[in-house]
Amino acid sequence: LRGYGSDAEKAAAAALATGTMFSSSERSLSQAARDGVVIYPHPLQEYASDAVRILCDLAKEDKEISLRVAAVTGLGASLLAVPSSILAKDEITMIQQELVSLSTQIAVNNEANGGASCSNAQYEYACSRVIGSALGRCLARKAEEVSSIARAGCVFDDNEDTASTISNQVFPAMIESAASPAGGGEGGDDGSKRHDVIALANACEVGGQISSEQVVSGLLSSVLQKLTTVEDTSAAQSGNEHPAVAPAKALSYVIRNGGNGPAVAFHETSSNKEASRDVIEALCTYKDKEGRNTTNRQVGMSKLVLPNEIEREGKDAAHQIDLAYQILPHILPAYGNDAPVPLATLQHIIVSVSKVMPPLSQRDNVRVSVMLPLVAAILGNSLMQQSARDDEMGASIFDQLEAMAVSVADYSLCYDWDPRARSSASSCLFLILLHYQRDKAKCIDHVISEDCISAVGQCIKGNCEEGTQRSLESLRSSLDLCAVVGSAAACRGGVSSQTADAVTRFLVELACKGETQAPFAEIPTTLVKDSTCIEPSAQHDLQLMAASSFGLMISVQNGGAFWRQRMVHNALPSILAMNASNKAAEAGPLSAMSGPPIGALVVACHVVCCTPLVVIGEQRTKELINMIARGFVEFANAYANTDTNEPNKSSSHFGGWNDLMSGLLASMLKFFSVSPDAVMPYIAGLIPNLLVVCNSSSREGDVPCQLLALQCLVAVTRLPSAHRICKANKLTVSSGLGELMDHPSLILRQAAVETRNTWYILE
Repeated sequence: LRGYGSDAEKAAAAALATGTMFSSSERSLSQAARDGVVIYPHPLQEYASDAVRILCDLAKEDKEISLRVAAVTGLGASLLAVPSSILAKDEITMIQQELVSLSTQIAVNNEANGGASCSNAQYEYACSRVIGSALGRCLARKAEEVSSIARAGCVFDDNEDTASTISNQVFPAMIESAASPAGGGEGGDDGSKRHDVIALANACEVGGQISSEQVVSGLLSSVLQKLTTVEDTSAAQSGNEHPAVAPAKALSYVIRNGGNGPAVAFHETSSNKEASRDVIEALCTYKDKEGRNTTNRQVGMSKLVLPNEIEREGKDAAHQIDLAYQILPHILPAYGNDAPVPLATLQHIIVSVSKVMPPLSQRDNVRVSVMLPLVAAILGNSLMQQSARDDEMGASIFDQLEAMAVSVADYSLCYDWDPRARSSASSCLFLILLHYQRDKAKCIDHVISEDCISAVGQCIKGNCEEGTQRSLESLRSSLDLCAVVGSAAACRGGVSSQTADAVTRFLVELACKGETQAPFAEIPTTLVKDSTCIEPSAQHDLQLMAASSFGLMISVQNGGAFWRQRMVHNALPSILAMNASNKAAEAGPLSAMSGPPIGALVVACHVVCCTPLVVIGEQRTKELINMIARGFVEFANAYANTDTNEPNKSSSHFGGWNDLMSGLLASMLKFFSVSPDAVMPYIAGLIPNLLVVCNSSSREGDVPCQLLALQCLVAVTRLPSAHRICKANKLTVSSGLGELMDHPSLILRQAAVETRNTWYILE
């Protein structure tokens, strides 16, 4: 290292080797300290001064970037191993100046960072690791828990001036930088490209709980300060990103990548707990045109509100909800992902939501919209689920959640509220029904599913009378919530299985036949009994929506091992009955067979894609293959005769051609892999129709279906029994794929070349 001369490559290798040697020495000294052994003199005393001076010199801006990266990396490892007792005063001052200089390299307001190349990014990352280690050791140096840890000391631990420089100069600068929006679009949504944020996360990991408390406190304070600034709120309402988003992103990254300390500090430190509640309260509060907080606004019969004021308040509330949903995704990691959330926090949020559910004003609507994502995140936390079962407070939480479930379902069904909040309400309802019903012998999902199915009937009636897009959307929301309740009941099992069975039969029959008996009704009632009141396109939409909701229900990844098998057992009779009633003669060619109804076809695709074929059974698998093969051929031919310039290849808003075709192709791909013998009778008819799909269009929206069709063509060549059929179609497929060689999509062109080569080499 001393005699590197002008050879930058050798100097970089020597710098890295020096860092490795110093790091190994630090580990050995720490182990000796844990064993109660004191080593004197310090083994690095002879080399520390020269190493620090040379590494600081190599890190200067006039050196090559690769050498600077190596020098900074070696310097960071060396400083963690060198105590101040073996360094001169001017060397300690040099270290302080170098650390301040490195911190400026990763600050977002440093113009030198603009347009960083790959090497420059590596240099900034090396700087962030050094600054993070320095911050972690300096912020935690006075903590009693740190002093009790037996480890080798370093200049960050035993030198007051260095610790003061880092704590009072570098740390505030890093917090300020992390709270500032990144210039030039260099900051990623998760903070992964922000090296100042990486430094703070590393500080939490190195310094433990004490450092984490200070970092989290600084970022929370920044979020709160920016949220409570009136000018910033006005800027957010104009469509720009709110200034509070930047510190919220930094906080999210620190919680997810800073070890266990940040999440614990977020909830268990009293000051941070109050700050986090203040942030949530700030998101729930918006200001009117006079700048007054709506929290203090009086409502009641004596308060006269003019129509224009109601409209303006609705717009203000919508702006505030948009602002909240800019911030909330970055705060949710502190509540979900197995974060140590106290039960008292959950109870506080549940009480807050219960007081304003259902919302009777725009102020209540904003609070519910903010709180529901937090409730969903906490309820999905596995640590929370376990502690709620074991803790005494958990009993009251179970009762509160069960009492709130019906209100949450009603909120999710109301079309007037924000769709993001309604989605969170559906998630809350699913988790309550699955994990937070205390009495296993009772279930509340029966009552809620009855309400949902009643809402479906009302929406169908409203569609007969109005036929508007709003009525269709309301119908879809009601069907989806039925699926949410049914899937939660199925995953829970026990007495809830009866509810899951009823919802399964309801959705499948509605998808296959377009009408069904309403379950749970005291008097048997048929939904859509008089189909003449519904337009054909609306009937088509109804069946597709029911099939889509069934797919949502069966694709849930939760619960035990056999609930999906039971659901398939209930669904298949209705599906296969539709196949048998529309089945052509088996002896005829595949192209001459009529396809099954579209609703039954979509349900069949969901069953095949979400269920192991061994659960379905060999005979039923053959019937499903016949059904899906006939449906694929029919829709592929229909698509070939459709104008490719149309924006939608289906007149239905709820069932485009691409959605249906992707399900059919995915199902066939599974058949090729799992049940090749059963699909053999249809290979000759499928190959030309797969080519039709491949060459269907050059639009970007068709690429996924074309890729699946190419995968199917490759899978066909791997079937031993299909070798003769493939040879007969070799020239047709090879020449037919030539049109894809000029497709605008690179990934599709590559896939087409691989598929064409696979068919070319068939012998």
